[in-house]
Amino acid sequence: MKRGPFSCLQRYIIVGLTLGTLVISGCGVPKGNISGKVTYQGKPLPSGTVVFLGPDDHPVNSSIGGDGSYQVQGVTVGTARIAVSTPWEFAKAQRKNAPKPPPDAPPMANNMMIQAIEIPKKYGDPQQSGVTYDVQKGPQVHDIDLE
Repeated sequence: MKRGPFSCLQRYIIVGLTLGTLVISGCGVPKGNISGKVTYQGKPLPSGTVVFLGPDDHPVNSSIGGDGSYQVQGVTVGTARIAVSTPWEFAKAQRKNAPKPPPDAPPMANNMMIQAIEIPKKYGDPQQSGVTYDVQKGPQVHDIDLE
């Protein structure tokens, strides 16, 4: 049996390098990086989580900053369904169980609690929220306005 110019080991190395190059070169699905602000009834949400569920059903999430800002990276290009949730139940329980600060306490003592706004529960489910966004490749800005 006549062998080709490459040994078996050399063939495996060539195939491995070729596959590695394809993976590294980004032949995969294009992704988008999205940033923006989340508002509810025109006011920024001071806390919570944003989830982008791409067309591949892969969730990508981000915390919401105190000014309503968020940033998600690596969302698959295409129509993404969006969910937004806030720690309302936790914040409500924290406020209920927290000791009252003394009357002479500095104003900061009252602001140590989690800042959360109650939003309709439907926004917490990407299948029911009704909020979508057409993700493009690369960086982009998308503000999420909830009513």
